[in-house]
Amino acid sequence: MNHLLNGNGNGTSSLAGKPKPELTPVQVGATLSEINGIQVTFQTDAGIVQRGTAVRVGLHDLVFELFSADTVPRFSESLNDFQVVSQEGTLYAGRAVVNNLVNDGIRLTYEVSLDECAWSDFCFAVSGLGRKSAHAKFSHFLRDWQKVYAVNHDYKVAIADLQTFMSHLRLWLHRAELKISRESQCDHERIADETALELRVPVITALNSLYERFEVVSQKIGSDLLAVHRAYGRQQLHPLVLGSLFLHRTYTKPLGYAGDHEMMSMIVRNGLEGKSIFAKLINAHLLDQPPCRAVRNRVGYLNARIIEEAGRMALHHAGVNVFCVACGPAWEAVNFVTDHPLADQARFELLDFNEETLRLTGGKIGHAIQKHHRQTRVKTVKNSVQNLLRNKGKRAGEFDLIYCSGLYDYLSDSVCLALNNQLYEMLAPGGLLVVGNFATGTPGRNLMEHLMDWFLIYRNHREMLALAPERAGLDNCRVRSESAAANLFLEARKPR
Repeated sequence: MNHLLNGNGNGTSSLAGKPKPELTPVQVGATLSEINGIQVTFQTDAGIVQRGTAVRVGLHDLVFELFSADTVPRFSESLNDFQVVSQEGTLYAGRAVVNNLVNDGIRLTYEVSLDECAWSDFCFAVSGLGRKSAHAKFSHFLRDWQKVYAVNHDYKVAIADLQTFMSHLRLWLHRAELKISRESQCDHERIADETALELRVPVITALNSLYERFEVVSQKIGSDLLAVHRAYGRQQLHPLVLGSLFLHRTYTKPLGYAGDHEMMSMIVRNGLEGKSIFAKLINAHLLDQPPCRAVRNRVGYLNARIIEEAGRMALHHAGVNVFCVACGPAWEAVNFVTDHPLADQARFELLDFNEETLRLTGGKIGHAIQKHHRQTRVKTVKNSVQNLLRNKGKRAGEFDLIYCSGLYDYLSDSVCLALNNQLYEMLAPGGLLVVGNFATGTPGRNLMEHLMDWFLIYRNHREMLALAPERAGLDNCRVRSESAAANLFLEARKPR
């Protein structure tokens, strides 16, 4: 790595103080007419082909409007078979992850993160210039390069410090692992695991101090330069951190979206997983960040709500009827079945749109039922939020507890409110609705967005309360949080 360009946190760059080259208005100017006729196509998880019109095209990001919105992609969704096409042919074919969405009531406008290596001819194609002169194409290349050159100096230093520390740490641990392998061939894995366990806390502490600086400088980046900064950060750090099983899955999104069942299970397991001591420690650091700790806390929070509602129903000599929306791995339900005798009278209905999630989660709960000789009844349902909203009023007054956590972070206010209205109607008298959302100001947001392409909609107490079901009186609603205050929960109790 060239520290003269990037800095190491202890000195100044040799470029500091030198003026950046001025670009002419022709070079800087980018008009919508230059991208007229450029369209995007992609497939939804249901296999439906969607088409849209490009509004702004850049090397690392693209803004487009959808022609129709039968199936709406959500935050952090990885769009399948994403292509950017013009009259000259396919300009881009590769990765696209939704990082912003605006719905003005007339059209849906999306911003997606792109992989610069997926352009068919990235110097020429991203500008949408087709067969214009080489001079004009170079002007647009120079404009994109200027953005890279404009990466904030403090951001470069923060990235360089992380890169330098992790590079040296990886080399040191590699040498240690070779020594362990030579001296303890029969017991290599056990000693390597013990070494990783001993180093876990000091390595996490050291990385936290470096990432804290990264979070501070990332917060100051203007929205127009976020895409190029994220691309720069990934380019420098991904070769070091993609060995983390957790980060690799969150970034590649094999099921097409962030927060899938295995990502959540990795967080809950919170183990030393990886192919080397270095990979295990990087993984452990990521799983120790506030968003991951909040996920583990919310399992306990939701488990406590299940126990409380089961106890409430037991007072009426009845079992609790629970509906979980976007269930994921449902560890709170698994733990309830494992640990609590009231599970014998409980009934769970678990809804998710992903078949693999339902199969694995149903299997885990089924194993717990069998192992602990429970009488719990469990039903898994493959369905989407859109279909749930279409079936309004069909299952009124059925459930004693309805909860959802890990979905609202990707949905607009209007969809959240519509869903809360419907779920509230599905509650039996005295029933409780609990919905969760990450809180505004949760630390670690920039790490998630820059390195994982993981984008959420964050909400505060007031915004959560504004999502209360319209037929629920505010006296029957409250907003609570788990112990780290990174996950907020709106609770609405239906009067008896």
